[in-house]
Amino acid sequence: YQRRVHGGLMFSRKINKRTLESFLQPLDPFEDPKVHLEQYQTPPDIAAELFFLVSMQLGPEEFEGQRVADFGCGTGIFSLASAALGAEAVHAFDVDTDCLAIAARNVEESGMTAVELIQTDLLVWTPPPSEKPFDTVVMNPPFGAQETETNNGIDAKFIEKAVESCSGNVYVLLNGKSRVVSFICHCKKC
Repeated sequence: YQRRVHGGLMFSRKINKRTLESFLQPLDPFEDPKVHLEQYQTPPDIAAELFFLVSMQLGPEEFEGQRVADFGCGTGIFSLASAALGAEAVHAFDVDTDCLAIAARNVEESGMTAVELIQTDLLVWTPPPSEKPFDTVVMNPPFGAQETETNNGIDAKFIEKAVESCSGNVYVLLNGKSRVVSFICHCKKC
């Protein structure tokens, strides 16, 4: 098994939920969340649970050696969980430079070199033509709870971008009242 040393923790294909949560716990949260961008912190226990369940259901190879994208990465918790589970490359996208600065700090302090931070608006970003650059996409997108012209249906738009750019599975943390549930049910890759 490939091993990485980080702060005394040994990461390998057999990482357990508690170890993953301990790794994510010290990450810096949002300093000043922007309501219009629907920024909120995913708690480390929830992130660890999500990634652990995926790894248990589909096996560690779901992340190990894969090209992973994190759409709307925020402070980088999903990106770093993907890297800890052995992703070859993690492309972390966000529109907000302030949260990317926090994500950069988290990436640097974690020692995970597989994470690349990309500042872009996913609503206008286009994956390369005739190529699906990612094996897996993870995200905790804005839910569209802020009833504004730009946020209306934004969760479904993020999922559409994920499906366009991913050759494998898309993992989404959604608000239980989200309008995209029916969209996901009709998406063969989700």
